[in-house]
Amino acid sequence: MKYEFRIVGTTPLFMNSDNIEWADQMEEWRKDPDNKGKSRPGDDRSPAFTWIGSLWNDGSRVTIPAQVIQKVISLAGAKVLTGKGKSTYKAVAAASVVCVEPWTPLLAYGKEIPMRPIEGMVGNMNFAEHKLLARKLGFELDVRRAKPQYNTKHVRVRPMFLDWGTMGVLDVDEDEISEDVMKKIMAIAGNKIGIGNWRPSESQSPGPFGKFEAELNPLKS
Repeated sequence: MKYEFRIVGTTPLFMNSDNIEWADQMEEWRKDPDNKGKSRPGDDRSPAFTWIGSLWNDGSRVTIPAQVIQKVISLAGAKVLTGKGKSTYKAVAAASVVCVEPWTPLLAYGKEIPMRPIEGMVGNMNFAEHKLLARKLGFELDVRRAKPQYNTKHVRVRPMFLDWGTMGVLDVDEDEISEDVMKKIMAIAGNKIGIGNWRPSESQSPGPFGKFEAELNPLKS
């Protein structure tokens, strides 16, 4: 059974992609002798374009990866009993629910966010201009201090989406998960699990962010 899903954020979403390639590029940039003195250790505002690597994207637009959505559904499934003793839908959801597209569009105020103008800011050292561009595209750059290790305060920058949502199609094994159970799992996913940094289910720094409401509608075959 395939379902169209629509997600509408109820609390701000903080995006922080684990972009290994971008991290490697930033390390090379900082080691380049031509860039000596252009950045401050532990401050994401220097170089000013550091934050760009925090965006999930498919190369052309800002997105939410299918693997993120599927993980959220699996974690929510862990909170729903199958009716067979103490077993839950965690493993069942992980194996039986597939997000059809590898990426779903991140919608800010109902609109997709193109990557081209963002990528055009690589090399721009003026952080104020980065904040201005983000605002024009429908999101903010959140700046706050963090203590990642050794009790040293670092300045972290995260893309923050105040009005956000996404949509896509789920392929669900109806022999394993009924429509009613799937809707219950999605409701828990939005209220108890969440997406992004400082979400309710984050192990190290849980918070109230990345929560959402989900609408699930069966698609006619």
